[in-house]
Amino acid sequence: MSPLSPASEAAYDRIRLRQWSAGRARSAGIDRRDLLRLVAAASAAVPLASVTAPARAAAPAPAAGLPGVVKPLPPGYPPEGSAPLTRQTRQTLKSAFELERGATFRARRRTVLTGRSWSGGAPVRSVEVSTDGGQRWRPARLHDVPRAGSWVRWSADWVPVRTGPVELLARATDRSGRTQPKVTAHNTQGYLFDAVVRHPVTVS
Repeated sequence: MSPLSPASEAAYDRIRLRQWSAGRARSAGIDRRDLLRLVAAASAAVPLASVTAPARAAAPAPAAGLPGVVKPLPPGYPPEGSAPLTRQTRQTLKSAFELERGATFRARRRTVLTGRSWSGGAPVRSVEVSTDGGQRWRPARLHDVPRAGSWVRWSADWVPVRTGPVELLARATDRSGRTQPKVTAHNTQGYLFDAVVRHPVTVS
């Protein structure tokens, strides 16, 4: 069995994933393991190679012109699929600046930093901002009525004093008491990232 070209590989993935999302998984011969293999291989940019399909009942042939190929799993991915994610039910918190990475600010000139925060478990209660790489934190102003599963806009004034590179940080806390952590718990599939993100800027 010869490998697919990059163009055919992308077309094959699109057809298979479209069939899955349209609810034709069973008739198309796609099960959960197939979907996980497609997504994992695409995320890891794993080159397609000839592999043997897992031992199970033969699936109907895919769309005409595309050979029946099952993509390999990336290193570290369990062959039976990932274990249930215990944090899935409580979701995660996220915060982001509405600002380009590497943006430049003038020293001793007032600016207004803006951003958005989200929590899937409970409404966002507060947002804090750090303009010195996380050494000190101060509250940001919320501009929306917080609701579970909705983004909340916020802002904070800043007058940079020292010139040079600076890392801006923002972290949210929701009404259940959860606050974004410094680092997120590792898992081999990379799901549910919720750590505070460092946003680099320059003061000139």
